[in-house]
Amino acid sequence: MQQCPGTDPHSHQTCMVSNDPGTAVGHAVAAGGLWAARGCNINGCLPPLRCNGETGLCESIKCDEGKQCPSGYECDLDSYTCR
Repeated sequence: MQQCPGTDPHSHQTCMVSNDPGTAVGHAVAAGGLWAARGCNINGCLPPLRCNGETGLCESIKCDEGKQCPSGYECDLDSYTCR
């Protein structure tokens, strides 16, 4: 471990630093696996998507003339989803 770049030298913050691409790939795969295991139920979704609580996947918000989209989005009447 070494001091994080750009941090106060008197800080106790440390960073994991590696020049090994395999380590970086391993960390990325682990983070992706963690997200997949928890899905959007924990991590949420960015608009105009919503979390499907059953599948744990983000999906488009459904809309029609009676159900409006969030502010800044419009209902695509071909697919009945917010875009």
